[in-house]
Amino acid sequence: MMKNVGAIDRVIRLIIGIALLYAGYVLGISTTLGIVLIVLGVISLIEALVGFCLIYKILGINTAKPKAPEQTIPPQQTQ
Repeated sequence: MMKNVGAIDRVIRLIIGIALLYAGYVLGISTTLGIVLIVLGVISLIEALVGFCLIYKILGINTAKPKAPEQTIPPQQTQ
């Protein structure tokens, strides 16, 4: 699976995920809104940890830095 979530995006998702989990816990698991917030928090945390977002893939968004190609050093010529 190719990563499409960059470092800054991952940190933001991590913070939002923790905040959503906390808000869901405060509201209570017995409320519908609490459950929705907890589910959204878990999804956000998973996306932050894995580095992949399905919605980004569908929309063609990629905030991850592309990997730099490996540079090979040409062999030295002897005279």
